[in-house]
Amino acid sequence: MYIDDAGLVSIDDAVFDRSGAPVMRNGVQLTRAWAHFEILKASLAEMGLETTKEQPPSSVLTLLGVEINLDTRRMRVSDDKRVKYAERASTVAALTVVGRDEFLGLLGRLNFAATFYPRGRQWLHAPWRAVRAQYRTAADQVVISKAVREQLRLWVAELGKPDHEGVPIGAAEAFPAAASPEVSAVYADAALECAGAGFCAWTVDGDELLYVQGEWSSSERERYLICDLELAASTFGLVALASETRRSFVYSFTDNVVAMAAMRKAAPRTETMQALCGARTAWLLHHGVAEAVERITSKANLWADLGSRGRLASMLEQARGLGLRPRRVEVPAEWRNMLAP
Repeated sequence: MYIDDAGLVSIDDAVFDRSGAPVMRNGVQLTRAWAHFEILKASLAEMGLETTKEQPPSSVLTLLGVEINLDTRRMRVSDDKRVKYAERASTVAALTVVGRDEFLGLLGRLNFAATFYPRGRQWLHAPWRAVRAQYRTAADQVVISKAVREQLRLWVAELGKPDHEGVPIGAAEAFPAAASPEVSAVYADAALECAGAGFCAWTVDGDELLYVQGEWSSSERERYLICDLELAASTFGLVALASETRRSFVYSFTDNVVAMAAMRKAAPRTETMQALCGARTAWLLHHGVAEAVERITSKANLWADLGSRGRLASMLEQARGLGLRPRRVEVPAEWRNMLAP
């Protein structure tokens, strides 16, 4: 029998005997965690298994290439794995072509690392496209394009940082309710096959209705899928409206399940959605904004639907009827131009 890696959790409270006296080991009171550790080692020895890499009870455990730290309540890639992954990515980034199996081995490791570097998911799109591309060399090699090289180098730079932050251990602080003063709720929609088809997103700030709205060009209608445009509408609303409200938390509501999945997992399949997800992820991190993405039915998403179908006047009339003061916000040009051919 061979046991590769295993970890156990034990409560580190003090051990007493039946009389209530403390149980001592070398002048130090035994804890339950140490007792479990001793029992485990003895049990393995009885089965003829040698323990060579055991780690005694500690608040920090390295297991399967992951450092689990109970003091900071975070998980991160272990230092040795981090350095090895960086070296491997750097080696491949310096090549013009690489064997497909070797490349897949690297991507498997970076996929694992992305669990602890969430923004790193955006740096795997070009490499995976290269793997799926039909244009391979006769020797079944993958071409390292400029885009692949740039994203691998982003990984090298991030993995090279010894102060790697990691991610929380299995728990997160509750996201504030939508009515909280820290929160903005952005509703977005996009239309494609109708007169005046375009995008619209809105939020309420005090007594103001803030909104972005526009029409798709003929080339955008022909070139993009509706899921691309739905993600673009939500992204336009996020960057334009959250910049106005300056809230730390944003609920983004969309009635498109593909766009919702792209925003939640940050791992879409189309190249357009990959570019949008990469840009919006960087924006969220840079501005210190946390986003929760929620599904809304098309029927309930009425105002964004009206605005995206060229019926902005009807949307604004309803808002004024509720005592809101509409104010148009422009989508920053660099974001609106992301859909340019």
